[in-house]
Amino acid sequence: ILQILNFWKNKIATFRRHYCHWQPTPSAHKQHHAVAMQLKSYYFRSAFLINNISSFMDIQDHIQKQQRAIGRRLSRIWKFQTEVQLYITLPFLSGFIPL
Repeated sequence: ILQILNFWKNKIATFRRHYCHWQPTPSAHKQHHAVAMQLKSYYFRSAFLINNISSFMDIQDHIQKQQRAIGRRLSRIWKFQTEVQLYITLPFLSGFIPL
């Protein structure tokens, strides 16, 4: 049981390291989502393997925390992108084109 849990703990660590500085592009977002889903399915499989309700609940809780963190990071990135797009397009929309 400990070996399995450690294995997933390491998997999460590399997952988080890998996605700390990912680029805010739709393709990266898709890739990020795919990895998150893959990680989630691995988690559930290992939880059933362990066959221990308490560890399953811990794992579920951990996934939810990870997802919330990912969501916060995503919303910050999209918010920043929208602001930048607004600053770029507003002058043109209002008829003022900076030279």
